[in-house]
Amino acid sequence: MITNETRKELGKFLIDVAKLVLGGVVFASVVKSDDLPKVYVMILGLLTILLFVIGGFALINKSTK
Repeated sequence: MITNETRKELGKFLIDVAKLVLGGVVFASVVKSDDLPKVYVMILGLLTILLFVIGGFALINKSTK
């Protein structure tokens, strides 16, 4: 079984990963690259960030109940 403390730490980890993805999206948008359009990078990055943040807060919320 997963304890409440483990859920809380996993939630914090997911939020930290979302911050790193945000930094990667900002870095990728600043660096000039012709491989992938910036719009695709932004959309994919924002969806990933949203997924990790929702998952992280859901785990933290579940650990407090």
